[in-house]
Amino acid sequence: QQSGFLNQVFWVSLNHPTVYEWAIRMERMEGMTFKEDCLVGKRLPCSTDEEATEKLKDHIQKFFKRQRRGRNCQIDVYVRHTPTRYCFFAYPEDYPKRDLTYKSSRLVPDVRRPVMEIVFIYEPENGNLKIHASKMRKVEVMQEAFCKAILGLPGIPDSSTRVYDLSPLLDPAFR
Repeated sequence: QQSGFLNQVFWVSLNHPTVYEWAIRMERMEGMTFKEDCLVGKRLPCSTDEEATEKLKDHIQKFFKRQRRGRNCQIDVYVRHTPTRYCFFAYPEDYPKRDLTYKSSRLVPDVRRPVMEIVFIYEPENGNLKIHASKMRKVEVMQEAFCKAILGLPGIPDSSTRVYDLSPLLDPAFR
C-alpha cells in the first residue's frame, strides 16, 4: 500500500506498466474530439475477437494502400464499463519521414515510420458510433469498415432505415 496519489501512480507505472499505459490511453481518449457520430443501432453484437479485428485491419489497410500508407497496422481493443463502451484503437502506418540524426558524431539521414491514430467507440446503449481520425476529412469509409467488420452489418445504416423502439409496449401501463 502506497501513501499519496503520486506514489501510487509511480508504483503502478513500475509494477503494472500495461495498466498504466491503458490508463494514459483512456485519459487521452477522453480529451479527443469526436466530430463524426453515426447512429448504427442499439445493442448490436460487437465482436472483439481476433478475427473481427483482423477484418477491420484489412479494411483500413486497403483504404490507405491507395495512398501508399497503412502497410502496417495494429488494432487494440478495450471494453469500458458503466456505461458499456467498446473502444478500438487503430494505428496504421503513415508516410515515412526522413530526419537528420547524429550517430557517433556523424550526421546521417534516418527514416522513421510514424503512425496515425484512429479511435472507434461504439456505445451499445444509444447505438452511437464515434470516430476520431484527426488526419481524415471524411470518415464514412472508416464508419463503413467498422460496421462491416465489427458489427456484422452490410454497411452504414442509412437515413431511410427506420428503427422502432418497441420496449414501451412491454409496460402494461403504456397506452
